[in-house]
Amino acid sequence: LSADSPVFSGSAQFLAWKPESTDDDSPKLKAIQLYQDLLNFHAEDDDRSAWIDADLERVKFGSNFAFGEEKNARYKAALKRLAEAHADHAISSRALNYLARVVKEEGDLVEARQIALQGKNRFPNGFGGRMCHNLIEEIESPNSQISTERVWNDPLPNIDVRYKNLTKVYFRVVEYDWEQRLKGRGSRRPDYLDQNERKGLLAKKPIVEWSVDLPATEDYQERRQLIPACDDLEPGSYFLISSHSQNFRQENNNRVNFCDFW
Repeated sequence: LSADSPVFSGSAQFLAWKPESTDDDSPKLKAIQLYQDLLNFHAEDDDRSAWIDADLERVKFGSNFAFGEEKNARYKAALKRLAEAHADHAISSRALNYLARVVKEEGDLVEARQIALQGKNRFPNGFGGRMCHNLIEEIESPNSQISTERVWNDPLPNIDVRYKNLTKVYFRVVEYDWEQRLKGRGSRRPDYLDQNERKGLLAKKPIVEWSVDLPATEDYQERRQLIPACDDLEPGSYFLISSHSQNFRQENNNRVNFCDFW
C-alpha cells in the first residue's frame, strides 16, 4: 500500500479507486473495499456522523499500513482536509487530535499543542475534545530526572538535571545507613527503593537543602542543566532527593527523584 496511492486522497478519488492486486485474499485489499462500501452505504445519510467516521478511519488505516517517504505529509494533509471540511462536527476534533500527535512525534511540540488546543476548543466535551485535552496535558506536564556520580570527592561532580516545563527544582541531602540496609535487605542495590523506604527517607531531617532556578522550556522540549554538588558534607553515605515542589510530597503533579552517593 503506497503512500502516494488514493488512500490519503479526497473521498471522491478514494471511492473511484480500483486498486490492483494479484492476491484477491489480501487483507489490505479487502479493507480498502470495505471502507469504500461503508462510505457508499452512508453517502445519503441525513446524519453525516457515520460517513465522516468511516472517512476518518480509512485515513487512519492508510497511516497504519501505507509506506513511502510521503506518508506523513499526505496523512497530515488528509487530516487537515477532513478537519476543515467538517469543522462543525465533533469528529473533526478527533482528526485534529490525530494530526497533533503526528506533529508531536515529528518533534514540534509547540505546533502540536496549538493544533490540540484548536480541537479541544471546538468540542471540549466530545470524545475528540477530551483526547486533545489529554494530549495538551501530556505536552505541558512537568518532568525531571536527576543523576550524579556515586562518589563525591575532589574534584566534586555535577548533578545532572534533565527537565521540562519547570523553572525551579528543590534538593535535599539526607543521611543513609548503608550497613543497616545490608543487614536487613541483603545485597540489594540502594537505587531500588520501595514506597515505605521512600517515605522513610523523606521523613528524615535534611543535612542540607537548597533550590535552583532553571531556564524555562518554552518549546516544551527536555533541557539539560548541570548543577554543582554541595561541598560541605562529612564522609558517609547519603541520598540526594529532588522535587518539583518545596514540600517534597509524592503527589500526581510532583516528581520526587532519589540518588544515592558516598
